[in-house]
Amino acid sequence: MKIQNLKSNVQCLVSGEGREAKKFTIAAFVSCARFWTLGFGLWTLSALGAETSLVSLANPLQGTDDPVNFSHGNEYPAIALPFPMNVWAPYTEPENNFLFYQYRHNQIRGLRQTHEPSRWISDYANFSLMPVSGKLVVTENERASTFRHEDEIAQPSYYKVHLDTWNATAEVTPTERAARLRFTFEQPGDSYVVLDVFGTKRISSVK
Repeated sequence: MKIQNLKSNVQCLVSGEGREAKKFTIAAFVSCARFWTLGFGLWTLSALGAETSLVSLANPLQGTDDPVNFSHGNEYPAIALPFPMNVWAPYTEPENNFLFYQYRHNQIRGLRQTHEPSRWISDYANFSLMPVSGKLVVTENERASTFRHEDEIAQPSYYKVHLDTWNATAEVTPTERAARLRFTFEQPGDSYVVLDVFGTKRISSVK
């Protein structure tokens, strides 16, 4: 019996006869499997560390499919740094709906600032920004734009969505105490950014 180890292409070759040879074959196979599993794991971690930020592996949209009859997470896509002063997120539902982002809905009403750490804790000092073009519209129903998830990028450190109704793109990235937003309009003409202070929240105001 012998084990042949090739440096360029690691292989386990076992030859022999009888019961002892079979035992040795199984042991060698297990040894090879462990070697390859360990090697693949180390290669995967090395590749991730070299090319991919771990932040980009988090999906803020997970847990946002929350129909009324059954919850799949009760989450909203928070775009923020750890332990932030505030959080930004897109919203698809009326502003007073605490489940304000529903993955299965295809209209965005704006990008909102929120201080809501949990769905079960009241929000305060919240407002939204929304780009519109052409005719100026300000209510959340009128300014809502259709979008597709294929044109949506959601990461903890960056959010981007194409607003089909207004031929515009909205982007937001968080900072330590606020956020940076960019709105890009694809066609010439009148363009606006609507600031909406949520009226149902008595302690929300902008000066």
